Amino acid sequence: MNIAILGFGREGKSVLSHLARTERVPRKNIFVLDRNQNIKVPRGVRKISGPNYLKNLDRFDVIYRSPGIRYALLEIQKARRAGAKISSATKLFFELCPATIIGVTGTKGKGTTSTLIYKMLRRSKRDAHLAGNIGKPALKILPKLKKSSIVVLELSSFQLQDLTRSPHIAVVLDVFPDHQDVHRNLKEYYEAKANIVKHQLEKNKTFFFARNKEGRRIASQGRGRKIAVDEKRFKIFSKQDLKMVGAHNFKNAAMAATVARNMGVSERAITSVAKSFH
Repeated sequence: MNIAILGFGREGKSVLSHLARTERVPRKNIFVLDRNQNIKVPRGVRKISGPNYLKNLDRFDVIYRSPGIRYALLEIQKARRAGAKISSATKLFFELCPATIIGVTGTKGKGTTSTLIYKMLRRSKRDAHLAGNIGKPALKILPKLKKSSIVVLELSSFQLQDLTRSPHIAVVLDVFPDHQDVHRNLKEYYEAKANIVKHQLEKNKTFFFARNKEGRRIASQGRGRKIAVDEKRFKIFSKQDLKMVGAHNFKNAAMAATVARNMGVSERAITSVAKSFH
């Protein structure tokens, strides 16, 4: 079996580390493919780099795509039709993670909201972990996780695009047009975002902003229980209590607080984190 790791940034490296740690795949059967000719790969792993790094992609059995490489690329779709399994670090993490996953997406505010949820859970002495688009590959924390753990994942449209599983708790922030330089069109961008809820079960939950039209539409596409958040009716803390400036930051903090409260975090712990967060 030949495996391709498509793109060798943080996520590509996390896939290689995971394969080296858990899979019995000879290194000579693992190929790193990247446009950058100067990338360095571990001894024994093969490298294909330069302008034609996607040539003959259809000869691989499994392809792990990095988020920065478009799923819709002709070479990737040709390989998929030829029988290759197209995966990613995020997709692999969802398949293997034993813990509860809170996924956070939106056009802006993902990092702030994800970090606040994580800190509120930690303040409540929960075994919480933060990973995803925020800078720490999810596969890197996989060995630490137990069934009782909680993982907060910041998820971009590129990470969500080919997911076939959704997080147990989906958090949909404000969504509006973006990334039109990478996605084929706005429809593709919104469809990628919607994967955060599309595969949920009825016992799962979806939090969304009541006043954001596109966020409401995305939230409606899943089977999880819908929980609308209206920052104008939020009472746990006020905008003036926060060190973060701006209505958008208050709105995202209200979302984080609502999610944390729903998971049993006390209002005291929530307020303490929100008021001290920069």
